[in-house]
Amino acid sequence: MQRKNKYTTWKLELIGLIVWTAFFTVSGVTDVSIHAQESNCRPEVGAGPPVPREKDYVVQEIRSGLYWVSDGTYNTMFLVTNSGVVAVDAPPTLGPNYLKAIAEVNPQPVKYLTYSGLLE
Repeated sequence: MQRKNKYTTWKLELIGLIVWTAFFTVSGVTDVSIHAQESNCRPEVGAGPPVPREKDYVVQEIRSGLYWVSDGTYNTMFLVTNSGVVAVDAPPTLGPNYLKAIAEVNPQPVKYLTYSGLLE
């Protein structure tokens, strides 16, 4: 019975992560775009979040254990759950820093990976 609950919880968290991925991919919502909407101005084309030079990435919590990571050009995200971390993609420029970004906010290991690309 408890195994079923763990599976159900994991399944719901994964579904939630996929829904968040779709929402942010379709809407392009970021702190930059929200600020631009509030101030009636448009951000520079291709301008991402400010990225500290010493780290080459920025990590911020979206809400409730869902974080996004950016190098100013590429973005990805991860979800911290009770079972471990669910990672989503790893763009080439973020790859070396992705695990550092996850470790910066949570010591749990990556247990699941969601790859949004096409496998042939």
